[in-house]
Parts: sequence; structure tokens; C-alpha cells
Amino acid sequence: MSVAFNSKWSTTVFPLGTRGPDGPLAPIARRYISWLPRIVLFGLLASLLESGSIGLLIPLLSLVVDGQIPNGLPTFLHPAVGLLNTLPEGQRVLAVAFAILLLISAKGMVQAANAARIAYVEGRISHDIRTALAERILSLNYPFFLKHDGTKLVNIIATDSWRAADVVRLIFSVIISISALCVFCVMLVLLQWKLFCFVVAGVVAIRAIQSLFLRKLRKLGQAVTEDNGALSQQMLLIINSIRLIRLFGQHDREHEAFREVSDRLRGSLLAVQKATASSMPRLEMMQSILFVAVLLVASEMAMSLPETTAFLVLLYRMQPRVTALDQARLGIAPLRASVEQVEWLLGQEDDPIPAVGGRPMPETHHDIYFKNVSYSYPTGSGAALSEASFTIPYGTSTALIGRSGAGKSTIVNLLCRLIEPETGALYLGNAAISEISAGAWRRHVAIAGQDIDLIDGTIAENIAYGRPEASLAEIEEAARIADADEFISRLPFGYDSRVGLRGLSLSGGQRQRIGLARALLVRPRLLILDEATNAVDGLSEQTIMQLLLEHRRFESALVVSHRRSTLQACSHGIVIEQGRVAESGPLRDLAFYSQMEAEDLETF
Repeated sequence: MSVAFNSKWSTTVFPLGTRGPDGPLAPIARRYISWLPRIVLFGLLASLLESGSIGLLIPLLSLVVDGQIPNGLPTFLHPAVGLLNTLPEGQRVLAVAFAILLLISAKGMVQAANAARIAYVEGRISHDIRTALAERILSLNYPFFLKHDGTKLVNIIATDSWRAADVVRLIFSVIISISALCVFCVMLVLLQWKLFCFVVAGVVAIRAIQSLFLRKLRKLGQAVTEDNGALSQQMLLIINSIRLIRLFGQHDREHEAFREVSDRLRGSLLAVQKATASSMPRLEMMQSILFVAVLLVASEMAMSLPETTAFLVLLYRMQPRVTALDQARLGIAPLRASVEQVEWLLGQEDDPIPAVGGRPMPETHHDIYFKNVSYSYPTGSGAALSEASFTIPYGTSTALIGRSGAGKSTIVNLLCRLIEPETGALYLGNAAISEISAGAWRRHVAIAGQDIDLIDGTIAENIAYGRPEASLAEIEEAARIADADEFISRLPFGYDSRVGLRGLSLSGGQRQRIGLARALLVRPRLLILDEATNAVDGLSEQTIMQLLLEHRRFESALVVSHRRSTLQACSHGIVIEQGRVAESGPLRDLAFYSQMEAEDLETF
């Protein structure tokens, strides 16, 4: 869709967000700014048609009560009076009545057409907000997800994005209500400007009282957002920890915790609903007082009955617009917190050390070097890796050895380009890996082992996740090498069997086999096996040994394991202690590995 306006002014007129024309939601608003004049025009047209039908009440009542049209009517009625005077006296009442009905019908059709326009724009903006959030999450660097709570991100997409989209509908309601009120105000001025000034003074007083209430409602809306996030977090805790909860018999404890959070959210929602509900009767009472006061003032000003009636009807028909305006403003107030959450996520900047390289992957094969590499996670837990230097020789299987928390996972994340070094660099031969396109690099690195997620699809779809174009024969071959074909063939639907959310319908060992098949299918230059034999029914030592010795479907391997038998097929080794390289070189020359052999230790 073309953009009619692309200026800061346009986004200010069409507000979407709390950060103004330079905010993260402004680009979405600009895509649909061209719709705004049309929607406003249709709103003005509907209001003109309705106000015109009300204005015709003056000649109608005059004809019914007095039998004639008096002189001195407002200027805007002169054309209609001129037409009526050309008709026979017996047809004038019917002609005015027919004209009123015609104008009201036309107003209804215009309003329906405008409502359809608004629904279309609202739906498109809602879709754009959700897709923008999804694109932003997919583009953010890995450290962002280590730093921020996943529950908050889920809540922003699942709840706050919808609430932010509701603001669009309410904004259009505000714009249309204001347009209608402008038309009605012009009509009231033309009828009796002094009485209109009295009405304006009363409306200003009512607005001042309502503004005090809006401040309170914004605070209540913030509480709803916070409590809703806490509820989502508690639910995710239950879902992700259901096995732990059952094993330790903590059903009642978690249920009570969820009930307390849910009840707190209920209380916050109830507070918003009570506050909103109490505001409308208060507003209606103030409007009724103003209505009666206008009637008394009109009587003192000696206005004619038809003019007073038309003025009061116009004022009465303004009330739904005023009410819609108030409801929209009251509705926007508690949604502000959700809009701010959406803006926060859309406004997130990339990691300060992004992977910006654009060079293609070199065709020649080289060793991988770590040179004085340091990295600290954004959680502030200290250096995970400190001035690490070592080599992963090409065409070999290299063991990465170290106790839990030593820094092995950080090395794996660096090799996968999920994070970038704070100091130092990784090299492929003489080329800095940071200069190579991250996407191109990752296409030549694959990982399998523990904590490897599966998608909610079939087994074939999971194995082919890195190569969606792979044939079934290629998928089956990778599964046979990964020792997965046998158990897959026993399933009722074979490779078309669905694995469920995160593969929870399969055992840990079965998930590891599928993960290894997925890694082998892409034929990586570097295969990373991260605790690939730790599951009870996981990959056998024989399978790993054969895989590493034959180097089938990969060129180099990095093996992370606490088991000595798993490391026996490796020729080189790297020992990590507290984020530093303690020793590296041929595996059987390492003091750490020799000690394991001397003490006949299977694990460390």
C-alpha cells in the first residue's frame, strides 16, 4: 500500500504509540496514514447528513405547529426553505419528512462503509504489529534471550500485541467522534452562538473532572499488565516443570501459587472495570445537568420552540459522540502499558558486538583458531571465558574437556556464532570468522546432543529442518547413521509420526538420535557433539566411536563429554578450567586425560 504522507507531522496526527513520530511503532502507522483522510471525510459526511436532518426539524415543526415557515431562520436552512416554497402547501410537511428520512438513511450507509474501512485498517495494523514483533525476536542476537525473561516475551506477543492493536480502533473512534463534534458545534453556533458558548463552558468543566479520573485509570492499567505477565510466568513454570512437580508431589503448592497470582490479576481487572463503570454514570449525570441548564438558558433568551428543539436535539445527538470519545479515552488509558511493552520489544537494539561480516564461506579447508578470546554473559556472572587460545585441527575429532561451568558451553556458542567475542577473535585459517557472514558460517556448523530442541512437526520435518529440500532417502540415510532408523520404523506412522511440542512425546535418547540425524543431514564442516551419550537410552558409545572414526557426513568434530569412553575416538583435546585453557594438544598427552586413565575414571 502506498504511503500518502511520510513526515513526522503525519504520525503525530495519526498517533500509534507513546514515543511519538520517531518511536518503533511509527513506521507501521505511516503505512496506513493515507487511509486517515478518507476515514475522516466519511465521518464528516455522516455527521453532516445527520446534522442536516436535525436542522430540517425547524421547518417541519414550524409547519406542523404554525402551518407556515417563519422568517429569520438560520442561514444554512435558506436553500431548503427556497425549495419548500416552490411546493404546494399541502405537500411541504411530507417533503420535509421524506428529506429527513433520506438523510438519515444516507448517514447509515456512510457509517457502515466507514466502519468497514476502519475494520480493515485495524486488522492490517494488528497483523503488522505481530509480524514486526516476530521479525524483531528472530533478528535479535542470542545474548538478548539470556538476559531477558522468556515469559515476558511470550506475554508481549500473546497479549500485549492484541491490546496494542485495540488502541488503533479506539484512536479511530476518537478521530471520528471529534470530527462529528466539530460538525455539530458549527450547527449549534449557526443556531445560537451565545447558547453555544454556555455549552462550551460546561463541557470544559466536565473534561477537567474526567482528566483526573484518567490518571488513576492509567495506573490501574499498568497493574493489569504486570499481573498478567506474572500469570503467564506461573503457567509456563507449571508446563515446563510438570515432571518435577509430579516427582516431588508439589501439585498443591504450585496450584496455590497459580491461584494467588490469578486472583491478583482478577483484582486488578476488577479495579479497572469498577473504575470505568463508575465513570460513565458520573459523566451522564454531569451531561444531564448541562442539558437541563441549556433548556433554562434558552428559555431566558426567548428562542422559538422549533429552534430550541433543534438545538436540544443536536445537543442530545452529540452525547453519543461525547460518550464514544470518553470511552475511547478511558479505553486507551489502561492499554498504554501494553503499548509501551510492544514498543520496548520493537525498540530493542542488537548486541553491541554484532556479527556483521558479509564474506562468503571459504571453499578451502583450514584449522579453526581461538586467539585470546574472552566473553562475559550479560547476566553479570563474571567472565565465562578469559583469553582462551587453542586450535581445532581440520579433519580431526577434538575433545573439549572440563567440569560443569568451566566454559565449554561458551565455546560452543562462540563456534555457532550465537555470541561474539568481547576481545580476541576466532579464525578459519588466516581469515577472521567475524568477517564471514554469520548465516553462511552456521550452514557449515551443526550441533547434536543434549538440550537440542525439536519442532512441533513430524520426525521427517525435524531431521530435514536444516535442509528442507532433502529427499526422504537422504533423511532415512542420516537417521540410519544416527542409529535412529530402527526406533522410527517401529512407530505407527514411521517418519510421518509427530513428535509433539519440543519433542516431549519421545524419550530423551530418541530426541538425541533425531538431533544427530538432523545435524548429519546438512553435512557440516564442523560437527559439535554436546553430551551426546548422557541420556539413559541415548546414543551408544559404539555409534559415537564409529561415527567419529569414519567421519561420515562431516569433516571435523568437537566432542563435549564427561565420559572417558566417549572421548576415546578423539585425537586432540582441550581442557578448560574456570574459563581458561589449562592445556591443549594430542588427547593422550594431556595430563587431565592421563590422570583419568591412571585412576580408571569413567566420568569426571
